[in-house]
Amino acid sequence: MARPPLRPEVSLKDQKELRKLLSGGVQQVRVVLRALALLQLATGVSAPRIAKVIPLTAQAIRNLARRYQDGGLDRALYEKQRPG
Repeated sequence: MARPPLRPEVSLKDQKELRKLLSGGVQQVRVVLRALALLQLATGVSAPRIAKVIPLTAQAIRNLARRYQDGGLDRALYEKQRPG
């Protein structure tokens, strides 16, 4: 049974910020992949279809969408500090 697609409402401001992040400078690969996936989600592409193009699993993309909905752009792109 297919899961219903997640359609996070990525604000225009956040989309602009994502494009700015991708347009220049050195970034971690995981941040770039997450930004690309989030931009694709914003256009309505499903997680399994994104997973065919970007080397992330569909589950990782769904988790990314949930993190964006819960905590915004920084929460979605970057990981929390870990102890140790």
